[in-house]
Amino acid sequence: MVRIEKGQLEICDRLADELNRSAKKFKQTSYKANTSKYEGILARKDISVEQKKKLAAKNIHELAVKSFSIDLKKVSSQKRVLEALKGNVRAVRKLVSLLRDINYYLQNIFLEELKLAKKTINWRKLKDRDIERLIEEEQKYIGKKEFEQLEYTVFKLIKKTIFLDQKLLKQYKKKEKEIIIKSKVEIKDIDAILKRQSELLCHLEAKLPPPSQINAKLLRKGIFGEWISRVIALIVAFEHEYKKEEIIFEKLKKNRKIRKKINTKVKHLVKEKWELLKLKEARLLAIEDVGKIDAEHQKISHHYSSVSRL
Repeated sequence: MVRIEKGQLEICDRLADELNRSAKKFKQTSYKANTSKYEGILARKDISVEQKKKLAAKNIHELAVKSFSIDLKKVSSQKRVLEALKGNVRAVRKLVSLLRDINYYLQNIFLEELKLAKKTINWRKLKDRDIERLIEEEQKYIGKKEFEQLEYTVFKLIKKTIFLDQKLLKQYKKKEKEIIIKSKVEIKDIDAILKRQSELLCHLEAKLPPPSQINAKLLRKGIFGEWISRVIALIVAFEHEYKKEEIIFEKLKKNRKIRKKINTKVKHLVKEKWELLKLKEARLLAIEDVGKIDAEHQKISHHYSSVSRL
């Protein structure tokens, strides 16, 4: 029995439908995406981190549909399609990397400043049994339940997507599903939601080979179907978690001070961290015996470095 939320299944069905519509229109002459359109988001500093993440997630969705809806029966020039696929996947990888940077900022700086981050654990003071329990808790973000949901989503995608090899279904055991209509999402869940997203993004990045490793073997019927169904399943899972994040951000915005912080543009965020860094370094230079760089200075330097990548 696989327990899976209705929202995740709806995203899966919607993506499968989009892939089918795109595959029906597939032409190798127009397959190559205008990657500059999708990569333009990378350089934008005139929007907030929340807006940038929303655009990156939207662009990954659109580019994934275009990139992975290849009707192999219509391919007469593998070389042409492979070159386009390399460019498309390169753009998806860059957007995934951006999302990982944004999530790192949200997890390690934003939540900390809002006092919503999980407290740092002092492992030295813990007993063995407490360490074991906490390790188990840290590993629960993507556990057996989530991997079963991913496998079920892969099965569902193969079954529903018209251009995938249906023979792939033989390797999946048919499982019954228990649909969870709606799970309650609370502000305190944001840390765990972001951690699940980050793990999913790591798995997604691992499934997207660098362009130099993309070759004709990837366009073999069975291999292609296995590959893209797993990539899309990870995107489905990420989008499902991202929907929860959006619900929480709407709740957070009810607080005027938090809303102002959420709406801060990236360029202002970078400037703010840079000014803090300069102020801290000026104070350090004013001290005759500086000694070791203090923890606060390291923290501010780290924050500036992190926001500069956004």
